[in-house]
Amino acid sequence: MNAGQWIGKLKDGFYTVTFVNPNSMLGSTTTAVRKAEIQGYALQYLSLIQVRAISNLNLNAIYADLKSQYDIGVASSDKPTRTLKKLGLYCLIGFLLIAILIVIQILSYRK
Repeated sequence: MNAGQWIGKLKDGFYTVTFVNPNSMLGSTTTAVRKAEIQGYALQYLSLIQVRAISNLNLNAIYADLKSQYDIGVASSDKPTRTLKKLGLYCLIGFLLIAILIVIQILSYRK
């Protein structure tokens, strides 16, 4: 996979990517890559393009475009995590309120 493909996977919000990894020694194997690794691979390929863009002016525009897409992808990939954290917090508050109401009911029956 190249830089554009890794950045595309990052922008699409993938948490894991599974692809066939051809290996000359073992044959083709299936590889699963997690979200943090996707960001790492995309950044590695971007750094290679950045170094090559120093001597090749045509790569400057490509690097700038891919870098902006990478930044957008990283920013958008954090949104589901924040949403899940908020949802977890709301569920916890709801369970605490229900537990408090149950305790109040139990204490009111004892009187």
